[in-house]
Amino acid sequence: ANSGETGGVIYSDAPVPHAAPYVALNAYETFYLPDQVTGYPAATPATGGSTGSLIVNASVLANVGNLSLQNISALTFNANPAQGGDIQGDGTLQVAGQINMNAAQIYPPTETTFTIQADDISITAPAGEPPPSLPLSAGGTLNIEATTIEQDGVLRAPFGIINLGTAATQSITFSGGSITSVSAVDPTTGEGITIPYGIV
Repeated sequence: ANSGETGGVIYSDAPVPHAAPYVALNAYETFYLPDQVTGYPAATPATGGSTGSLIVNASVLANVGNLSLQNISALTFNANPAQGGDIQGDGTLQVAGQINMNAAQIYPPTETTFTIQADDISITAPAGEPPPSLPLSAGGTLNIEATTIEQDGVLRAPFGIINLGTAATQSITFSGGSITSVSAVDPTTGEGITIPYGIV
């Protein structure tokens, strides 16, 4: 499933489930980018008794970016960790409420910036599972921006940057067993990996 070029904004006044092996929710045109255009609609919470929420279930990969949720107070991503499901993103994901992200790992693709913005962000991974292999990604930046951040999953940006919190963040919790890493050493082998890098 793919939101295509209209994916800059999603509006809902009810729970919306979305499921597919591969799910892409993003906008490809640069005029959707919130930091480049005056008037880009900031995310708005559900109001007036609305139950607006978005639930995304991807068995293999969820690809996210440049998305502002309107009248939606909760976003849940489930990338099936049993099948090695990952969440990758390029751009800004913005929710005026809660984001729950459950995946084997979350990362930015090569030389991109993935920013996740919400009031509260919870990141989880399956308990008792071995760490997944490193993504073939290099030099990306992952920004997690929220008032409250709970990191109980796997955040990666090989050879890149991970920023957790902003000046407005009040609480960041790292659970035992969580991974927040910019290393390029694969935990499954203990060896550095070779990551293809460049433009063809």
